[in-house]
Amino acid sequence: MEDYRDDLVVIVAGYTEPMKKFFDSNPGLKSRFNTFIEFEDYSVDELDDILVGMCVNNDYELSEDAKACAHSYLNNKVETKEDNFANGRMVRNLYEDLVMNHARRVFNINAPSKADLKTILDVDFKFDSDVKTD
Repeated sequence: MEDYRDDLVVIVAGYTEPMKKFFDSNPGLKSRFNTFIEFEDYSVDELDDILVGMCVNNDYELSEDAKACAHSYLNNKVETKEDNFANGRMVRNLYEDLVMNHARRVFNINAPSKADLKTILDVDFKFDSDVKTD
């Protein structure tokens, strides 16, 4: 590998604490990496924007009550930062759950309107007991 060090790039990525454990797992491993970049987690407002953007890009919209549910949910997740906290990936998972719940709800509507088909409502947040709907 030493013969090709000018032609090789290795990127490892992860959250700070697990990456520290990774580098500490093998003496000398950290010294093989010369650049470290740490990105701040997204804020709740940035996570809100990401969710709304994902909806818009896929022809969905969040009702005002759904936006309030999303903000409360994301705020709770950011404040508690449990071991499996995933920041941006958490928003993708939330979006996919919302779309699935929306589809289940709309399936039961006889002759749904265009608004029914594209609007995610607060009732679509019923997948997680820690989501506050008030």
